[in-house]
Amino acid sequence: MASLFSWLLGRAPQGPPVFPDDEVLPVHPFDNMTTLRDYTLIWTFRYDEVLDADMLGDSLSQLFQMEGWRKLGGRLRLRPDGKTEIHVPREFTKERPSLHFTKEHHDMTMAEHPEASKLPTSTAEPTTFPAARNFAGLALGPGAPRTIQDYFQKDVPQFSLHVVTFTDGTLVSINFNHVTSDLGGLKTIFKAWQSILAGKPEEVAPFAGYKDDPMAGLYNDETTVRPMLADTQLTGWRIPVWALRQLVETWWKGLDARIICIPKKVIDVIVQEAKDHVALKGDADLFVSENDVIMAVCNKMVAKGLAGQRHIANLLAIDLRPRVKSVFRDDTAYVQNISSSAISLCQAGEALAVPIGELALRSRTALAEQCTEEQLKATTKYAYRLMMDAGNPLVLGNDVDSILMVITNWSKAGFLDKFDFSPAIIKPSDKKRPGAKPGHPVYFHSQSLGTGLISMNMVAIMGRDLEGNLWLLGEFSGQTWASVLEYFRSYMQIYPGCQLIRMSSDIGQITTALHAYGAALKSGNVDEAVNLYTSDGVILPPHFTASAGTKALHEAYTRIFSTIELDPEFHIDEIVVMSPEWAFARTTASGTKTMKATRESEPHSNQELFIMKKEEGEWKIARYAFSTMKPLIQNGVRRS
Repeated sequence: MASLFSWLLGRAPQGPPVFPDDEVLPVHPFDNMTTLRDYTLIWTFRYDEVLDADMLGDSLSQLFQMEGWRKLGGRLRLRPDGKTEIHVPREFTKERPSLHFTKEHHDMTMAEHPEASKLPTSTAEPTTFPAARNFAGLALGPGAPRTIQDYFQKDVPQFSLHVVTFTDGTLVSINFNHVTSDLGGLKTIFKAWQSILAGKPEEVAPFAGYKDDPMAGLYNDETTVRPMLADTQLTGWRIPVWALRQLVETWWKGLDARIICIPKKVIDVIVQEAKDHVALKGDADLFVSENDVIMAVCNKMVAKGLAGQRHIANLLAIDLRPRVKSVFRDDTAYVQNISSSAISLCQAGEALAVPIGELALRSRTALAEQCTEEQLKATTKYAYRLMMDAGNPLVLGNDVDSILMVITNWSKAGFLDKFDFSPAIIKPSDKKRPGAKPGHPVYFHSQSLGTGLISMNMVAIMGRDLEGNLWLLGEFSGQTWASVLEYFRSYMQIYPGCQLIRMSSDIGQITTALHAYGAALKSGNVDEAVNLYTSDGVILPPHFTASAGTKALHEAYTRIFSTIELDPEFHIDEIVVMSPEWAFARTTASGTKTMKATRESEPHSNQELFIMKKEEGEWKIARYAFSTMKPLIQNGVRRS
């Protein structure tokens, strides 16, 4: 997206002379997008063991010399028409290797090293750290490419590996340009790499896409289905206008990339709170994931800095490999950009008004509809036609005033538990980390080395560490970061122990009490209604003075039930436990109200607020207020 202006302003300069004996291979259409070229990525993995750097380098180099896989040892070159291609040496040599490999050793612990000692570590409360770009000195060896021009103008392989060893651990960093691959491709490389390390090259999956594009199975599909996100595509003059707005706004606010660690006890409560809200709807098929909840939280925080009518366009990167089984095989390696997009629109005002669980559910519903195989094929075909016919990138948003937030999920790669580099261990770890497995990373981070012309709000869900803490990479304004930290830290203040089981139990008890109140209204049972209040409970009905205390409540409900019959359908919209003793709930009730004297009935619709208090171990109603939702003017008559 940052190189959108590259697309608008023209081509980059051509590269060096071509080696005449090189095999020239295509860069497939979705890899040839200029929007990818601004992103030269670093991925750094921390190991508690000391690993054999040469063994790591030799094994990855061997992988990139295997049939099909040798494409990854080729060099990126810029053609006269502005497109990219790959030049692969007929034979890899010391002068022209398949991998740019460098290493260094420090005879000290990581804690003693001036840069490694600052690497992010888990904390007892939500804390932010500098992003991966700030640790590039540990990730890149001499001669490693930093920009797409380094790839175009130098004879350098597509992948660089830099291994830094200490007396108590190892940092393994791999870097490449986004033109070469997405996260799914990197995951595929790690899977094959560990097979080479284990001495099992026969287990390496066959490589697809050496010449023919596997994505053609999607963009050449005969589907006539219209992709849902087509309605949000910006076209024509709207693209540069939107881009200019993004440029000015992000420059003015100044986006800051940080990594945040959210302790397990905090994120568990937030996620469970959202799931409990969804459960209140009474539909067993409704579901929200942890990632849905994180996206909802980020929307709420970004919305605080926006006018209420503006839209946040959440753009999610979708890996097609596991989702389009008719095209992609599980036993085949696909190392390229095999991803699509799904969009979820959220108006800033609504994001601030509705609970996290509701926001998460809305995005879950929208994304589920867009992520069927049929829709993903249609979306890919649509994006391909835009590139081929108009040269336009896929730029999504509700309008030119919308603000983009990119969300990507790294947790599914499983870097901390799926990839075993234990054959390269030369010194085991003496650290005692619960759940740690030898030869598996205990931490990782990634980021693009460059910032690009246009920045955007972004969140990458890095996943949970061995202790269950959640890690995120975010790029937000300073104001949004302050809101993010305030939000997560508020759970430390409200729930000093963040006791998940207790809170979930409290919500269940409050739910039971509220439904019991609804049943009491329906049956007209005064004692049942009053017994649900605290001893000093108060009802605040419209047009009447408040009734406070058990005696006054009994009189009020006797008067109400003697004059009307209620047949309400009760819905719980929100329950928030604020402390061990206090909570509030929002509900709605709709149905009929019948006057006992005349037997005349009319529609009945209220919105209600309950303040709940735990009294003698039981949640009861401390304060109850309601108002009608019937129109102010009915049949030309204004209600009082």
